[in-house]
Order: sequence, then structure tokens, then C-alpha cells
Amino acid sequence: MRNDAELRRLRRTLRRQRRGLSPTFRAAAAARAAAALARCAPLPPRHLGLYSPSDGEIDPAPLAATLSAGATQTYLPRLSPFAGRPQLRFGDPASLAPGRFGIPAPSQGLRPAWTLSWVIVPLVAFSTAGDRLGRGGGFYDSSFAAHWPHQPFLLGLAYAFQGCAPWASAPHDVRLDAVVTEAGVQCFSPRAQRLLGAARG
Repeated sequence: MRNDAELRRLRRTLRRQRRGLSPTFRAAAAARAAAALARCAPLPPRHLGLYSPSDGEIDPAPLAATLSAGATQTYLPRLSPFAGRPQLRFGDPASLAPGRFGIPAPSQGLRPAWTLSWVIVPLVAFSTAGDRLGRGGGFYDSSFAAHWPHQPFLLGLAYAFQGCAPWASAPHDVRLDAVVTEAGVQCFSPRAQRLLGAARG
């Protein structure tokens, strides 16, 4: 269990470690993560949310190629005002424009996060219980809150060293269904076990 101060220190440490990775290591890790997911042979999702990597994040492109089929539509996130606070909406990757934090974001075809089938989620740390530690904005948690009519399958993508022991989660934290790293796939939810667990390892 960690308190807020410890989580802030963990976030700083892991972000620094992630930024220090070489391009060669990052590319190899992304390819190995995609290969690990391919062994689980999941059915291609109809609507797949991605992210534009920054701050040393692992590139989701190889994973998206593994998941995608002819009917799969892909989307990137954009922070948009909703109910008094910014939340993620996902749109057409072909319509990129400057977004918050210097990350390109789509400007067209925006749709609510809960309308997607799967979302590949960036993270700073993940726990063995499926908790996710992001950069601290809370945007993914608020965008995938459990009260939405549909909860997409949330697949965390990370380097293996970002895995940590469980910490005390907040009531508003949204857990991952599964996470994939260069070391393999970990399932946290019953539906992850159904979709991915049979071929895990």
C-alpha cells in the first residue's frame, strides 16, 4: 500500500526511467508486446482507441496492427469539455491538429470514450491487481467511469518494469481489464480471462 506522496515519487521515478530508454529498446519492447498479444489470438475489435506516444511511452502501433482487421476503425483521443471538466473523446487519426500538452489530437469525428470496443491505455505504473497510475490528470478515469452505459475493454500497454505491488486505489479509479508488456499478458478481469486468458503465457 502506498500513500499519495509515495505514488508521486513512484510516478517521477518511472517516468524518468521510461524517458531514459533507447529507441532500440522501445521498438523491441513494442514488437515483443504485440507478439505476446498475438499469441492470445483475440477477435479484432470494431472500434479501437489508441494513443500518440510521448514522454517515453511504448508505441502502440505494433499492438494496433496485431488487433486490427479489415473492419476495425482506429481512433485517437482528444481532451474535450464535458459536464464541466475535460474528458477524452476519440476521433479520426487523419484529422490531427495541435492538442493539449503538445500531443497531436484529432479534430473530426469525435465520439464518447464509452462507444469504443477496446482502448489501448497508456500508463506510468500498473499493479498486480489491475490498478493504473497515469500522469496525474485523471482524464482516463473520468472518461471510463463505471456509470457509463458501456465500458470498453481497457488494455494497458507498458514496459515490464512499470509493474508494481498493489496500492490503495481511490473510489473513482478505473481498473484495467488486462495489461501487455514485452514480458507477456496479465489478465485482471473475468472478461479478460475469457478473451485472452486461455492463451496467456
